[in-house]
Amino acid sequence: MENEVQEDVEDANNVEAKKQTLFNSASPMKVIKVCKLLDRKQRKKIMKVGFGSFLDIKCSKLFPELCKYLMDHFDPDTSALEFPEDERGIIPIIVDTVFEVLGIPKGALPVIYQYDSVSVKYVLDLLQVEDGRQPKISDIETRLTEMGTAEDPFLLLWMLYVVCFLAPTTGVRVSPNCYPSLVNVSQINKLDWCRFTINILIQTAKAKNKNCFKACMPLLMLKYVDSLVTKGIHVEAEGPRICVWTNQMVKAAIAQDTNRDGTFGILPIVWSVFLVVAKSARTITTLDKGVKCPFVQNLKLYISMCNDCTKGLPGVQNL
Repeated sequence: MENEVQEDVEDANNVEAKKQTLFNSASPMKVIKVCKLLDRKQRKKIMKVGFGSFLDIKCSKLFPELCKYLMDHFDPDTSALEFPEDERGIIPIIVDTVFEVLGIPKGALPVIYQYDSVSVKYVLDLLQVEDGRQPKISDIETRLTEMGTAEDPFLLLWMLYVVCFLAPTTGVRVSPNCYPSLVNVSQINKLDWCRFTINILIQTAKAKNKNCFKACMPLLMLKYVDSLVTKGIHVEAEGPRICVWTNQMVKAAIAQDTNRDGTFGILPIVWSVFLVVAKSARTITTLDKGVKCPFVQNLKLYISMCNDCTKGLPGVQNL
C-alpha cells in the first residue's frame, strides 16, 4: 500500500513538472535570458535571418488567466479571437497579425514540421550527439550562451531554441519535427514563420485536451492588449508589439479590462468592435456607422483599415 501511495505522489509530481516545463518553454523570459548573453556578431546573424525583434523583447511574462481566456475565445475555424458574449467583435489572427506582434519572417516557403530521418541524423551529427536522443532544451540554452561563434551551427542552435518558443512541447527535449526546415540555415528567412505560428495555434485550439501553453501565447496576449481602448498607457505606434509592450503595460491593461468578478472583457476593442459578424456565413455583413471610432474620423479610411485587418481571413468579404 505504501509503495502505491509513493507511486501516486511521483506521478503527480511528474504531471506538475511537465506543466511547469511547458509554461517555461512558452515564456518569453527564456529567449530574453539567452539574448542578454549573445555577442555583437551573434546578434547581427540573428537580425540577418529576420528574428531581430527577439533581441529586444520587452514583455517577459505570461499572464496565465488571460492566456486561458484568450484560448477559450480563439476560433480555429476562422483563426480569430471572437467575443460574442459581450458583442465586442473579432480580432483576426492572420499572417500579418503575427508579423505585427512578433516581427518574424513571413516568407514564401512553408515551414516543414515533420519527422525526417535524414534531417535528424544531420542535426545530431552536427551537435555531436552520440546516444541518438534529441538534445534537451536546457542543453541548447547552455550551448548557445557558451558558443563564441556566429557561424551556421550557432544559427541552427538559435532556431532550435526559437521553435521551442513558437511551438512549445510538454517534453524537456527539442522536437525533431523542426529539423527539416533548419538544416539549410540560408533558407530560414525565406520561410513563413508567421503561418507556422498560426498553424500551431490552430492545432492547439483543436486538440481534445487543449493546453494554451502549447502555442505561442505572447502572440494572442499582446495582440489582445494592443487592440483594447485603454487609458493612461502610452503605446508606441511603430515596432513589433513584442518590443513595445512591457510587463507593467500589459499588467495595467489587464487591470483596466478586468471585471469585479475577475473575468475579462470590460474594454472595447479599437476597431473590430464595430464589425458585425454573421457566424453562419462567416462574413462581415454590416458596419454600424452610428458608432464613432475614437481613432479614425474618416469613414472611408476606417473601412479601408477594416478590410486590411481581415485580409486573408477565410470567408471574410470586404466592406
